[in-house]
Amino acid sequence: MHRLTANILSIKGALLMLGFAFLPGSFASEASALKNENLLVGLPQGYKMAYQTRVKNMKITEMIPQSQSLKNWSEMVTVQIFLNDKKLSPIKFFHLMRSTPAKACKGSRAILIKKGFENGYAFSFFFLICPLNTKTKKPEYTWFKTIRGKDSFYVVQKAWKKKPAKSSIVKWTKYLRRVSACDTRKARHKCPAK
Repeated sequence: MHRLTANILSIKGALLMLGFAFLPGSFASEASALKNENLLVGLPQGYKMAYQTRVKNMKITEMIPQSQSLKNWSEMVTVQIFLNDKKLSPIKFFHLMRSTPAKACKGSRAILIKKGFENGYAFSFFFLICPLNTKTKKPEYTWFKTIRGKDSFYVVQKAWKKKPAKSSIVKWTKYLRRVSACDTRKARHKCPAK
């Protein structure tokens, strides 16, 4: 599985502005490329990088299935990094997401699945259901994993514009469980070994 880290974004050798590294091959073989605090998240098999930007202190990357486009996607993985954000917490973000869609999507629900600590970082894992998005006229189901790093706040989400099958939920739950953060400077936030 490919890995993205919160330091450098390079796709096919081209250095881009986002601050992730697109690391080919096994992650362990690329562990030496990690420096400082890193978000470890894989580029899903069969997916492509579709969009990336930086707006003030936020970096966004969107990944979609190879056969889809940004105009007409049915599934998407989004990575957001809130640089130097010391105010957000995993639970605060959950409450924010729970209240925001309630205004824009009648009957929306947010369900907190798990909260705690992984590799010394606070995290939350939750599900957001929008029965009918008024803009797209489609339902939206989104899994979120948030991590409060020392340097930044990280959000990785998997969205569907339809009700996902149980097998899909199992697959993407496993994917999001593997998302983590680490810091080469701190033993309590240990990064993967070579």
